[in-house]
Amino acid sequence: MGLCEYEAKVRALSNDPYAIREFSSGEIAEAVVDIFAARDSLSPWEYEYIRHLYRHYLADFRVMRLDASSHRSVYLSLLASFDIIAELEQYCFCEAANLRSVGAEVRRHYRETARELIDRGRLFSSEWWELCRKYCIELWYKNGFFH
Repeated sequence: MGLCEYEAKVRALSNDPYAIREFSSGEIAEAVVDIFAARDSLSPWEYEYIRHLYRHYLADFRVMRLDASSHRSVYLSLLASFDIIAELEQYCFCEAANLRSVGAEVRRHYRETARELIDRGRLFSSEWWELCRKYCIELWYKNGFFH
């Protein structure tokens, strides 16, 4: 599936909040992450783990039937899982360019914790996903960046 098809499905959800569309995590990741920009702009360590995460999502072929609200939740969770490793602003196709001013101290704290988990081989562990969930809530919902 290409970016245009993804955007068309998201537009359809925007036009009708009760509509249901099918998405995979890989499809959303492809629409969010510019992996070539990540390679060019991140440190080798950051790129390695962004690439691992990207591949993880691409390998997930499960189809999720989502309405507008559930799509937004999945989308934000996916954004959080990338941003907790390295600033989305450096390699993202989405509205993350506006994140720089949001919660710099919160972002730094969570990134340090994420790096510790990764260095201990805990990427994709339940502890990792819980950290991403908390990060998403703390940074984006509590600070009102996304509604």
